Amino acid sequence: DSHKFAKARDNFNQLITANPKEADNYFYLGNTYLTQFEPNFEKAEEYFKQGLGIESKSYLNKIGLASIKLGKGDRSGIVEIQNIVKDSREKDPEVLYRAAEALTLFEKTSAPDTAIDYLTKAIERGQKGGVPANYYYALGDAYRLKKDPGKAMSEYDKASAVARDKASVFTRM
Repeated sequence: DSHKFAKARDNFNQLITANPKEADNYFYLGNTYLTQFEPNFEKAEEYFKQGLGIESKSYLNKIGLASIKLGKGDRSGIVEIQNIVKDSREKDPEVLYRAAEALTLFEKTSAPDTAIDYLTKAIERGQKGGVPANYYYALGDAYRLKKDPGKAMSEYDKASAVARDKASVFTRM
């Protein structure tokens, strides 16, 4: 989240080299191209498709491809993400988090209410192992998109309590 895309890409490329059969690593690499300031949809799509080539049921890579639609202004990506989450049976907090992230990434094609629902479930399911700070600040971002600053600040406060890198939280406040 510190926007060090080149370093993140190096790390994910190393993970792919070490374990080329791990589909999720392709999602994370593709996602760096999607979430950078000027998204590179072609590179992101290339990696999401590679991940799906390894594991055809990879929910994360499917979310990645649907996110590209949202980034290009195609709101059908929202329904696609909802169907992917439904297919996943909403068990994996990371799938819920990444779906919510996608639904708040591009303001013109955002769906903050659905993102809030997914993030609330991700937080509930992540309680055993400890909820990552990015779940809370993503929830804060969704509330901010809904123009609910009180709830957004509450979630940012929760994130600041568990975040190792406080800068990511404080820049949102």
